Amino acid sequence: MVTMEIIKSVYIIPFMAVLYVLYANVYAPVIPGSFSVTAGSDPSIYTIDAGARDTGGDAVLQGPLERVSGPLTRDNITYRLIEKDLVYFSSPANQNFSRVKVELKFIDTIPDGYELRIGMKNQKEWSYLWNTLYNPFYASLEAFNLTGENSRFRIYSPGNNLTMPVDSFLASPPAGSTVASGAPVRLNALPDINHNGYSSSMNELRGAHTFYVYTKGNVGLSVTKQDLNWYNGSDSLDIRVYLRADTLLKNITIPDDGNPGNNNSKGYLQNGTIEAALEQGVYKITLTGGDDTLIRSIKLSNGSIIVQNPFLAGILYTNTTKFNLYTRAVGGDRLGFVTYHAEGLQTINITNGNYTRSLGITAVNEWLYIDLPADKGLYKIEIPKGDILIKSRGYFSFSNDSYFDPPSVKILTLQNSMEWLKTNKVDYIIIPVPGTAKDGNWTIASTEFNFSDAYIENNALSFAISAPHLSRYNYSIPVDWIKIHVEK
Repeated sequence: MVTMEIIKSVYIIPFMAVLYVLYANVYAPVIPGSFSVTAGSDPSIYTIDAGARDTGGDAVLQGPLERVSGPLTRDNITYRLIEKDLVYFSSPANQNFSRVKVELKFIDTIPDGYELRIGMKNQKEWSYLWNTLYNPFYASLEAFNLTGENSRFRIYSPGNNLTMPVDSFLASPPAGSTVASGAPVRLNALPDINHNGYSSSMNELRGAHTFYVYTKGNVGLSVTKQDLNWYNGSDSLDIRVYLRADTLLKNITIPDDGNPGNNNSKGYLQNGTIEAALEQGVYKITLTGGDDTLIRSIKLSNGSIIVQNPFLAGILYTNTTKFNLYTRAVGGDRLGFVTYHAEGLQTINITNGNYTRSLGITAVNEWLYIDLPADKGLYKIEIPKGDILIKSRGYFSFSNDSYFDPPSVKILTLQNSMEWLKTNKVDYIIIPVPGTAKDGNWTIASTEFNFSDAYIENNALSFAISAPHLSRYNYSIPVDWIKIHVEK
């Protein structure tokens, strides 16, 4: 016979089970260091609750803990103070996703001229891809004209009212402009020419010259020089290859021919070669030597070459008796010509379609000028004898298929200063779209990374918070939480 106690147990046991489930999922206290994604939460979002459950579980605050305060509580909010630069955290890496968004809830204590950045580790050694998370300076840019905006970037122009799509701007920034970028963007800095892979050369130049080459791949630059020995002193020739006009990549020196005197006996031909594997782009080359040196040839094995203000040797120096040069004057240009010897007196012909002009070089040591109308086509300049120095704003090639206009856009790293913008005459400013919101005194800011850029170790993503001003000032940044969204 079933007793009353057994009947009560049948009803009590399920009831107690329900109470336990409710307790475990709703009322159970949080044990520090035991954070994990709760049942029913989005598995692609990992939260680090600063000051509560932030040093254990899936997503963790790694410290070093001496760079942050201990857990604090105010108005029922747990948080920590970031007190030193470079604090690290990590989250699981989900291989099925393509983007990573990092959100930070903090109180804005960032002083003017500084910013808060998030870095995602991108190599095995200490290396991080840095994005600006929050920059108080960006708000002041809203006084400028908004040139363009998309989901990722904003472009402002302090001095004009140009509007254009962001993709169009990045593909073809306005010629002659200075662009300050605070975002990881790629502006097209390539000239409007197809890289044909052919070799290019120039012959019979006198003295120091500056060249620009457009090339890529395995490249050989060969220079042949000859000393005139008209003047006393050594006649070495220094050859330098630069990236972005100021970063030296390689250099060599062709020494004097061994005749430092002035007996007018031309030296033997001397050769120098630079070889390099180069990314596609424009490179600056300088040949530095005195007027006692002839550049008999400069040859580029792969790409195109142009020169500034050439001094053509020709009839007085070598057997060369004719030069054909090519230039472009999109905004118009003034060409100046001078010869220092009677052998250089001649008539120069300039043509471009229906445009034909002649300029007689009839005097020695006298600059003569001709104005080229604005035109996108190539001007051909025929110089029958050489012994001519040319000056202009533009550049010259020795064949029509090797001419290109080097990019005139100047790209700077944005500094958080209005005075800096004025001093550098910045025309356009590129910043990431500020992903910010307010929650009372708290600011919520976010930034995104491509998952393909991440270095994954032990199935985890590694991040860093950088606040450089903390190294200089007695500041701190209250942080409530960090969220890592792994998105498709």
